[in-house]
Amino acid sequence: MFLFRWFPSGMFRSLGVAFKNLFRRSITIRYPHVRAHIPERARWAVEINYDEDGMHRCTACRICEKECPNHLIDIDVALGEDRSRHIKRWYYRRGGCMMCGLCVEACPTDAIKMGHDYELAHANPDLLEYDLLTDVAAYKRARTPRPADTAATQSQNQRGESNRDA
Repeated sequence: MFLFRWFPSGMFRSLGVAFKNLFRRSITIRYPHVRAHIPERARWAVEINYDEDGMHRCTACRICEKECPNHLIDIDVALGEDRSRHIKRWYYRRGGCMMCGLCVEACPTDAIKMGHDYELAHANPDLLEYDLLTDVAAYKRARTPRPADTAATQSQNQRGESNRDA
């Protein structure tokens, strides 16, 4: 009983693990020469989402700025005399971003998206802060009446007309 306690069973278990992994396929890649396959739903740095015409879709509503938990998004907006919005600067500090995606989920127009570039490290910290949009007019969505709104306004108009007749 005393000899069995000092038997090197741990050494044989570790040799068994090493022998099993000796014939297993390699799971590492040769990074600079072979790039890793990143899933479509992977979240990396924020990018501007452009439509088919090459136009951005940012309406300068600043919801993404308010939703960012680290306050890394700054949008400078100027209002024109005709109440149109002009984006002076859409500033993003990628160095402190935790890639949570809350700004992307909160955007009502899908103006921003999570990019697929995973090579985000830089020796120069100034490269981690950049402008996504600079000196552009804000996107104007075409306003289309919703079916529920038109039915509600028609019923209110009919009620108003019947009250006037009475």
